[in-house]
Amino acid sequence: MYDVACLNLVEMALGGPLHDAISSTSGSFIKRFDFVEKEFTGVTKDFLMANTLYAANLNRVSISKDYLHKFNKQCTDKGYNVCHYL
Repeated sequence: MYDVACLNLVEMALGGPLHDAISSTSGSFIKRFDFVEKEFTGVTKDFLMANTLYAANLNRVSISKDYLHKFNKQCTDKGYNVCHYL
């Protein structure tokens, strides 16, 4: 329930449905990833960053290796491993 509330908070803060908001032309992936990186900590941050990567992948938005590196460096919950994106 807490994770859903956090997803809703991100949606409200950035204005738009989470998965639909990620597109290759709007820079929304970077905006959302940076927001989550700045505003959250711990396992919640891990979950939201992983969800952001998932949404980008779902919408066929290319993810720079810099952001994948950021995620892998900061994510403490290795259950969210994204090495298959590389």
